[in-house]
Amino acid sequence: MKKLIHALIPILFLLIGGCSNDGGGTTDPFGGGGGGTGNVTFQVQTDGTSFGFTASTTVTVTTITANSANANVTNDVWGNANQETDPRTTFSIGPYNNIASGQSWSFAIAGHIGNAQGQAYNVTTNFNVP
Repeated sequence: MKKLIHALIPILFLLIGGCSNDGGGTTDPFGGGGGGTGNVTFQVQTDGTSFGFTASTTVTVTTITANSANANVTNDVWGNANQETDPRTTFSIGPYNNIASGQSWSFAIAGHIGNAQGQAYNVTTNFNVP
């Protein structure tokens, strides 16, 4: 049993060390806090025709700007100043007819934390389509 534990410890350290975020510009399905004043992150997913976003806290989304050189999408803006969403709700943009595996997408999301009178945030989230 001791040998098994000693063999698993280095593997555990490799797994933990390999999962760190180095901030080197790689795709992160969770957006980081951009120029705004709040810590808001978004989880992005796709069903093949649209993109879904789940916020880390209750937010009001003012605009989402989608860009993908691979899909020939440039500054495609979606917006609804009254779209308040909480962490249990996924909201979507689309449809897009050209979402394909391996594409890189970037989403600039702006709005307010909580309701429309809350602190402003700007988040850029990069997403690679699986």
